[in-house]
Amino acid sequence: MASGKPGPRNADTDMDRRFAARRTDRRFERRADQSERRVDAATRKRVAQMSSEEMQRTLLTHELTGIPNRRAYQEAEKLPVLAAVDADSLKWFNDTLGHEAGDQVLRTIARALAAATREAYHISGDEFLVQGRSEDEVRRAVLRARRLLQRATVQVRLPNGTVVRKLGLEISYGIGGDRIASEAALAQAKRLREASG
Repeated sequence: MASGKPGPRNADTDMDRRFAARRTDRRFERRADQSERRVDAATRKRVAQMSSEEMQRTLLTHELTGIPNRRAYQEAEKLPVLAAVDADSLKWFNDTLGHEAGDQVLRTIARALAAATREAYHISGDEFLVQGRSEDEVRRAVLRARRLLQRATVQVRLPNGTVVRKLGLEISYGIGGDRIASEAALAQAKRLREASG
């Protein structure tokens, strides 16, 4: 008999559900060897066939992660507090498990940030920004994304057929009043984290 209480929640499913509400198109699929390829090349609209809304959405969305990109941030209203966010261990994922694993890490971080706030941007590589009206608002968003990432899973199949699962991802962040200050705070946080092991 159901108690009326929800069952245990799956962090990946919750994060995907929240992210899906913000991203409406699926432009990639995985092949058996886990490499990613564009599946919309034959079916996607050419730029000349796009409506102005479709062009704008494409121009302002990061192609890999599906969240607002650098240009979207540049054109957005600037809020007074900014967090610079970096993916931890991305180089290890790329070098050890391959670039598909690194791409999964970036997509997973983007989903977590997008689930935590509407003011998340994928600037480039492993760099993300989160902006807000107060330090408390920005810190809560980043910490919420961190909690989601601690329960996230990255799974890849290596060329030899071995399946590797990595549970839990980490991000580092720094908060400031602008990009220079937030990136300086991020660098300091990374130095402290490395010093503590």
